[in-house]
Amino acid sequence: KIQYLTTIESLEKQKDGKYISVAGIIRKAKRVTTKKGDMMCFLEIEDFLGVVEVIVFPKAFYDNINYLVPDIPVVVRGKLDKSDDNNKIIADKVIGLEDYTPEFCIIVKPEQEDNAFFSKITETLQENAGPCPVYMYFMSSKKMIKGNREFWIDGSETIVNNLKNLLGKNSIKQR
Repeated sequence: KIQYLTTIESLEKQKDGKYISVAGIIRKAKRVTTKKGDMMCFLEIEDFLGVVEVIVFPKAFYDNINYLVPDIPVVVRGKLDKSDDNNKIIADKVIGLEDYTPEFCIIVKPEQEDNAFFSKITETLQENAGPCPVYMYFMSSKKMIKGNREFWIDGSETIVNNLKNLLGKNSIKQR
């Protein structure tokens, strides 16, 4: 499940049930008790372009309780729910923005799967080593692997542009 940070405004164009990530500030946090006695929460998240309701069911509530208060910048990951007139996100993760580390996915086309090409990719990744995990998606086998720590990158514009030049314009995605 690859998800990329998206704006709240762009949720209109997304499909129901799509797994998404949104960054914003919690405007409201209303905690409620379920019939079973568990806690859950309804959040209102705002970015520069809009507002969206986020539903945090008990499991996600207890896993993310420290971030479920107003005025905290967060990244919310979950499924988009368009079952009524308003877009909602059913959260499975709420991360403080300061704890969010972007991840990158490199899309490798079948014709790029050879040792010489992998040597160039490896060299490029190691030139800009850093804390951001790198995944490789192989189009031929539809398989994704997470790169070893030595192949993680700094997430800079430089590395992203170098990888685009090496692999093609749409070959690297941030998630």
